[in-house]
Amino acid sequence: MALAIPFSVTEELMCTSIMVGKTAMADGTILLSRNEDFTRNNWNKYLVYRTLPQYRSDDKHALREGQWVLGNGLTVSVPQHAYGYSAIPDFAGYEEAVFAIGDHYFYKERGINQRNLAVSATNSLAINDKTNAADPLLASGGIAESVIPTLVLPQAETALDAVELLGQYVERYGASEVNGVLFGDPEESWYFENGSAHHWIAVRIPPEAYLVVANGMRVHGIDLDDVNVRHSKDLFSFIVEHQLLDHPDAQNLNFSAAFGIPGNPCNEDRIWLAQHILTPSLDQPVGQQQYPLFLTPDNKLGVEDVTTVLRATYGGTVLEGKAKRPIGYEATAESHIITLDASMPVALQGVIWQVISTPLGAPYMPFFNMNCPPDVGRLNDYV
Repeated sequence: MALAIPFSVTEELMCTSIMVGKTAMADGTILLSRNEDFTRNNWNKYLVYRTLPQYRSDDKHALREGQWVLGNGLTVSVPQHAYGYSAIPDFAGYEEAVFAIGDHYFYKERGINQRNLAVSATNSLAINDKTNAADPLLASGGIAESVIPTLVLPQAETALDAVELLGQYVERYGASEVNGVLFGDPEESWYFENGSAHHWIAVRIPPEAYLVVANGMRVHGIDLDDVNVRHSKDLFSFIVEHQLLDHPDAQNLNFSAAFGIPGNPCNEDRIWLAQHILTPSLDQPVGQQQYPLFLTPDNKLGVEDVTTVLRATYGGTVLEGKAKRPIGYEATAESHIITLDASMPVALQGVIWQVISTPLGAPYMPFFNMNCPPDVGRLNDYV
């Protein structure tokens, strides 16, 4: 979960995500997953299906002068689409949001909409001081974890559509946090990072590979002209103008170094651990500043392999007794794995494997993301 921590991420506030391409999966599905970690045991969640989004509901807080007012005060034009979607909000989300407009549209964390577009939001990231001085994060409101699923799930039709939509919002309205967001549909998945108030980048997960994200920016070694990359307007010129890299190269860009703080052991150790489990043939030293963005697993993966990583500790590795923070963590608020299967009927393509509380002590329970009947006339919450 992300809170407004612009310059650093504490050891206690952490999430770990894994995304897997469809040919790297044994069953050919797209997979997104994340441990939502928190500063305390924040296990008060509830499951909902939003038959209608907030701006089509009877929520008296949702509209003001023809504009959609989201829970943290962000105000945008009312979207044209209104897709139903699943979510897992905090019961206390309105207490955690900055503005707290209304009660039940905060920190939804993950979901799949009627178009089988899936979102997991977010991994809290960290921005470096130089970048924050050049493009300061908003003091409040703007794009933030508390509203990203609420904002994107009712509108987007594909993972790429979601990337471009969120990017447009970041550029226009600005962000109050830096976050990593997972998007997927039955055909492909994309990873999105905003590195400052108005600049962002997104990369497509190669079908044969996986990506691991902790709480540091991950995108590096990419070509800005690649069709598998999307980014904010004038991103490279912004980096050059503000001297965010010593030797900027648009064909081999280190977004993480320009905007973030690479080398945090609590982040890099978790990435090392996940890659050590999934690609043990690659003998990587611990303590590196950055680990590969994408890797191919030694064997085709399944949901059970990802659950193993999300529960992983450093036991039996060279970091046992040395690293401070494993992937499997007692104060995880919830953990989820989303699979999207293009071979299934449309209503059954999305499955959410959900843990309430920490996966160290609770099972992953599968839920089909079946669409509600189209003739339902009002918002229904299914608890």
